Amino acid sequence: MRKSLPGLAILLMLALPGLLYLGGLRVQTTENRLPAPLPPPNLADLWTGEYWSAFEMSITDRLPVRAQATALNNDVIVRSLGESPNPEVTIGDDGAFYYTPAVYQLCFEPVADEFAASVERAGLVAQSVGKELWVLVAPDKATIHAEEVGADNCLTQSRIAIEEHLEPVSNGIYAAEALEIAAYVGNPSPYHRWDTHWNAYGAAIAAESLITTIAPGLWDSSDVAFDGAVDHEGDLAGLLGIERNERAPDVKIIRTGVTTIEEL
Repeated sequence: MRKSLPGLAILLMLALPGLLYLGGLRVQTTENRLPAPLPPPNLADLWTGEYWSAFEMSITDRLPVRAQATALNNDVIVRSLGESPNPEVTIGDDGAFYYTPAVYQLCFEPVADEFAASVERAGLVAQSVGKELWVLVAPDKATIHAEEVGADNCLTQSRIAIEEHLEPVSNGIYAAEALEIAAYVGNPSPYHRWDTHWNAYGAAIAAESLITTIAPGLWDSSDVAFDGAVDHEGDLAGLLGIERNERAPDVKIIRTGVTTIEEL
């Protein structure tokens, strides 16, 4: 009887996810990803470590309350150690979350050169159809807070390179300086604390950079009104499998004589 226990245990492991599914339990996505798929049975692969590693990950992803256990574990790591349990998320010196691949890309990949090539191609396309090209560059959050992620030098160099490539573009706009000033003042911040994106205030700053270039005199800062705050759940917190919500500024543009019928 004892010899059959390992076999029963393996059978139970294989059947448990299906039984729980039939019972109404649905696997929650955690760490902002879908559960790892169960590897297809193949006798040739059963003796390889890769198969059992994939098998273990698939079963582990489908264990009940895994999402809650992962969230609790990762939350403790973030709060007590100030460290990120996911290499795709960097925790800055300011405690905010940053997207690591974006920092790596800006520092170690030829982003500026690729950007210049893309602008040149777009300009040729616009010219061929008799249109005017406008380019607005929205800087990554880490570029504005370079010192917080310990990459001040390389991010600054990347920013300078992009600015140099943008200079020959007659209608090129780089919103970095305006956003940097707003971030320095920090009340409110133009970026979400737990997210890769700017908030409504940051979007308004970029819009001002664009409109004042296209139609000087049209933008009136007195038309920008802070309309309280809204709840926002950070996407980078999702990569850590934890929840982080913040009250982000809600900004409205008052347009005299214009009636808003519907907001999307």
